[in-house]
Amino acid sequence: MFIDKVTKHYEDAIVGALQEIEVPEWEASVFYRPSLTLRQQQKLINLQRDNKETEALVEMLIMRALDVDGEPLFGAVNKRSLMQRADTRVIHRIIDAMNSADDINLEIAEKK
Repeated sequence: MFIDKVTKHYEDAIVGALQEIEVPEWEASVFYRPSLTLRQQQKLINLQRDNKETEALVEMLIMRALDVDGEPLFGAVNKRSLMQRADTRVIHRIIDAMNSADDINLEIAEKK
């Protein structure tokens, strides 16, 4: 069935190699995978549509930031601290790096 091809492609992207972003301010690296589910994307779109762009950035960080073993660095319990006590410049840089890498990967895939 065709849907099997669609889901296999997504599973390959989710299981694929972790991408790394060095974050010297945190004396650590943040890892991530390039794919989000449609449900995750919808949550981010809804926040942006409601003019909650900062919250959308924090949600994206919570959704995507992983440790070297692929385990989440943050959970919902960390949202308030990230919103109120984290350097927004660092969060923006991490999200920008994730999005830039996604665009590069998308361009490579389109050329194949």
